[in-house]
Amino acid sequence: REAASRIRNTYPTYSMVGRGVNTLRRFPLAGTFVSFPAEIIRTSYNMIKIATEDMKNPARRSMGVKRLAGIAFTSGLMYGIQAITKEMFDVDDDEEEAIKQMSPYWSENSNLAYAGRDDKGRIRYYDLSFLDPYNYFKRPINAAMRDQPWEDAFVSAARDMMVPFFGTDITAGAMFEVLANKKATGGEIRTSADGLIEQTTDVLEHIGKTVQPGIIGNAQRLTKAAREEITPYGKEYTMEDEVAALFGWRATTFDPKVALSFRAMDIREMSNDASASLSRALSNPNEEGSEGIEQALERSLSMREKAFNQALTLISAARGAGMSDDDIWTTLGGSGISRRELSYLIDEGETPPMRLTASSARNSYNRALRSLGEERANRVLDRYGLAMDMLDDMQQ
Repeated sequence: REAASRIRNTYPTYSMVGRGVNTLRRFPLAGTFVSFPAEIIRTSYNMIKIATEDMKNPARRSMGVKRLAGIAFTSGLMYGIQAITKEMFDVDDDEEEAIKQMSPYWSENSNLAYAGRDDKGRIRYYDLSFLDPYNYFKRPINAAMRDQPWEDAFVSAARDMMVPFFGTDITAGAMFEVLANKKATGGEIRTSADGLIEQTTDVLEHIGKTVQPGIIGNAQRLTKAAREEITPYGKEYTMEDEVAALFGWRATTFDPKVALSFRAMDIREMSNDASASLSRALSNPNEEGSEGIEQALERSLSMREKAFNQALTLISAARGAGMSDDDIWTTLGGSGISRRELSYLIDEGETPPMRLTASSARNSYNRALRSLGEERANRVLDRYGLAMDMLDDMQQ
């Protein structure tokens, strides 16, 4: 009976999943794989509990020691592999943090196994998190151990703990991305300038790639490897990598230029959102005087600061990955960040101050004049003038 109890309590078993997790598992919009992390939590607690009980019993103390040693070895194995391969291939702390900062969000708190460098000096690595059943506990620890502000570490750790249970379901997530016309990795799903057939094809391809079984994606990549295809970003499909991926070992080549380019699009979008938010508030023809202007300015400034703080972090990471300032300037400039903003970010290392230009005020005035009449257009122009004065005081 004791042996049977230990088996049930230390092996993931669907029949032992609690009612709350089962309810969440059936909810169609969240938690694609909630049962497994829930069972990892339950069985991990029971393993430590059983080991502790065995340690207290003289007749079973050796069993408790073996169990605790096994738990310690398993818990530290991925960290050991990461440390050994990092030393083997001369990956320094700055390069490692650059990978964390600039890689896709699902790898930022992962344990990595480094596999050397390619002929261009780019680091190759494997994400061990997908091979580690106890990764759920390690991701928050990794977030706390990284060289970043404690607020960011806390948010990152909390997100990794909550996502398995409350993250968007795979199918629902694909549909939300279609509605927003934005991929999780950045970029548009469909182009509005295309015809209906082309847009429909793009949407169906995106949904198909998201929800298709992994074996289909593996088969497609094997075909590309056989043809020796190369992506527009320089990734080469090789038969060696794709065969290894069939067994769970998918190699990633870290290209800081490509990574920075993708992340820069998010920075540009956040900055544009900040400007658009302020423009809407100032162009509101129903408001007069300074009504709501200060609040709109504070909100826009906060959004800009968040965006450009991320940019500063990425610039530091890019330098740690070996990129020169000229390369960083070219990459960020190609993503739509202005020369003025780049000068502050790269040369000065600070957030660019926000500006309200006479041309933006004039454009808003002309739009209001055409559609709303002179009286309301003058209101808009007055609000821009007040905002310029307030902004100067707020940024001094």
